[in-house]
Amino acid sequence: MNPWQDINSILVVGAKGMLGGQVVAALQENRWREKFDVNEQCGTAALGCASNNIKIHAVDLEEIDITKNASVEHCFDITRPQLVINCAAYTDVDGCERDRDLAMAVNGGGPGNLAQTCREHNAKLVHISTDFVFDGKKDKPYLPDDPTGPLSVYGESKLAGEIAVRQHLKDYIILRISWLFGKHGKNFVTTIRRLAREREILEVVHDQVGSPTYAMDLAQAILHLVEVNAVGTFHFCNEGICSWYDFACEIVRRSNLTAEVRPVASERFPRPASRPGWSVLDTAKYRQATGQPIRSWQAALADYLRDLTPDSRDKNEL
Repeated sequence: MNPWQDINSILVVGAKGMLGGQVVAALQENRWREKFDVNEQCGTAALGCASNNIKIHAVDLEEIDITKNASVEHCFDITRPQLVINCAAYTDVDGCERDRDLAMAVNGGGPGNLAQTCREHNAKLVHISTDFVFDGKKDKPYLPDDPTGPLSVYGESKLAGEIAVRQHLKDYIILRISWLFGKHGKNFVTTIRRLAREREILEVVHDQVGSPTYAMDLAQAILHLVEVNAVGTFHFCNEGICSWYDFACEIVRRSNLTAEVRPVASERFPRPASRPGWSVLDTAKYRQATGQPIRSWQAALADYLRDLTPDSRDKNEL
């Protein structure tokens, strides 16, 4: 059974963010159909094909406030989605530490409002979560069913969002990710490239270990999970394990920059929020469910750097 046959409306929440923009682009590519047209109007991308007509409603803060149930219900009444992909979140980890109420409202209450309304409209919800729900004390990749123990308000708020989704909804996908990079905004890659042009020496922490996730690959992973009617909690990141120092070294090398990258301990850069020292995610459940391989973070990084145009470099690396 092809789940896309039962879908005529998809709601992408947080469509102006790094991941949201990539999800909309992946949907517009319409890989699972032979023919499509794209029309842009009123913030909505409409995909049409010979056998079906799927409308992609790309919304952001201007169209929906996920912290307010009335706003969510109004958006659903207009769009009538069968599939909702939630890419909206308050992702400023240190900012969450300073404003717990806002973090809990956006990352905790928001997904709950979406899940509750999805249940009322018989819609499936894909919700993006984070490696920060774990405490980083494990020495093996985290499984989706491993005990959680967030170290920060950001992690707590994202865990609250997961719990709310599970409480309100049965047809859901919670997808935990780590170290996201990609187009449509600043990220670690663009920051390192900018600093490597400005400085001769960069100091980067070596005692936080995880796996980078390329937003383009993640967007495709979301569609693969939907395509197999997956339900439950999954992990996705690109293959391979590295520290932030390792990641920075590879970015500088592949960018043909000459700055020296030096490893330092996390204590060198004290932050308001604690970060897990180990946040490697086990992706076996995703691979088993979809049958899809996952490429290495190095290969994903190489593609990302090749795809950067001069204009996007200027915009993202300021």
